[in-house]
Amino acid sequence: MFDFRFIYLNDNAYGVSDITKITIQEADGLKDISGDDILTANIPLQTMYLHSDNGNYTVLGDNLMAIEITKRET
Repeated sequence: MFDFRFIYLNDNAYGVSDITKITIQEADGLKDISGDDILTANIPLQTMYLHSDNGNYTVLGDNLMAIEITKRET
């Protein structure tokens, strides 16, 4: 599982925990990324969808400056 922290230009930050998969928009459609591929993927600073065992989240890409991703040890 992974923890995400989204940092915006206005210094606001938003954190999401226990993520197992993300979905991003690519030129040819939506792409799912999961497992350790999350740590090595080139993740664009745009709207994305995050999935966990307990829920799903949509994070807006407007004014997104950085994304921190940390793998949670199990």
